[in-house]
Amino acid sequence: MPWKISTMWKTSRKRKAVDEPETKMASLLIQTVVIVAKDIEDVKNKASGIGSFLSGLEFVKHWGVLLKITDSDGDQLTKLVDAGMDELGKLRCSMVDWLTVKSAWKDAAGYSEKPFPIESYMPYNNTELVKFLENFNNRKEDYDFIFNNCQEFVRELLNTLDLGDIFSQMFSSVKQVALSTVKWSAIIFYLFT
Repeated sequence: MPWKISTMWKTSRKRKAVDEPETKMASLLIQTVVIVAKDIEDVKNKASGIGSFLSGLEFVKHWGVLLKITDSDGDQLTKLVDAGMDELGKLRCSMVDWLTVKSAWKDAAGYSEKPFPIESYMPYNNTELVKFLENFNNRKEDYDFIFNNCQEFVRELLNTLDLGDIFSQMFSSVKQVALSTVKWSAIIFYLFT
């Protein structure tokens, strides 16, 4: 797969342009970002009837980010980056090869994925991403089901990668589902009271 250097790196976004000769150019590029989600078992188990309803909503699921990375030969590598509550009640993030956890995620109840192709491939710097993850974990923030959770981590990660517009797109679709749910709930309440 030949690389088009001239305009590939210069976009209307705030990303830094890469003005390096082809031989020095980063060999790994993020091609696609996929937001993956799966049901949170504790929500279904603890809340019984309402838990089943809540688990169907995207904002009550566990989120992760798949980074589909391509090298100059066209070979792909996919990393899963996500965060959850550790045994001490802290929000802790990690990054693993997607192939090692793919079946566990895809077999989980409520699994979904939403791909966001990137207009222009962007450089992938593993060292910087690992440093971000280490710094995030060193903050040792308490996990909170509503305010400090996997979704907030996804937002921060995407902003760090200068891909915050993806989270905005996700939030607007979640917002639409929430509004529809509220409207239907109001109609049902009105009809049966």
